[in-house]
Amino acid sequence: MMDRNDNLLGTIYARTALPRQRNHGFPLVHDSEGEAGQWEFFTTGMVMLEVLRGARDARQLVKIEASFSLMNFIPATHTIWTRAHRLAWDLDRSGIIIPAQDHLIAACALEMDPAILTADAHFQHYPGLTVLRRLMD
Repeated sequence: MMDRNDNLLGTIYARTALPRQRNHGFPLVHDSEGEAGQWEFFTTGMVMLEVLRGARDARQLVKIEASFSLMNFIPATHTIWTRAHRLAWDLDRSGIIIPAQDHLIAACALEMDPAILTADAHFQHYPGLTVLRRLMD
């Protein structure tokens, strides 16, 4: 029987990854079940903060940190912060109130043009953002 931690990398992808079809020179990330083989993965500081603070113990924290280290990192530049606050302003004025951290994550994704792999319905509200609920072959 597989322990929940044995597929930790896949769990992180399923909740938080910013995947993009592999067509650039970035390192390729492989998960234990081979589902990620055709994708390159990105993350942000905000995603890392959200996930890592939820680690149940130090052992799991180290495993999750190792998984994040395999992903490409999108730094939150001034341009991304500007895009995030404009997304927030536009959506707020439309009556769509979304947590601030999701605006930052969406702005990072829009800057690099990957899709977002998440079950969070908030991300459906961002124009031009592709949202995946699972990796597709």
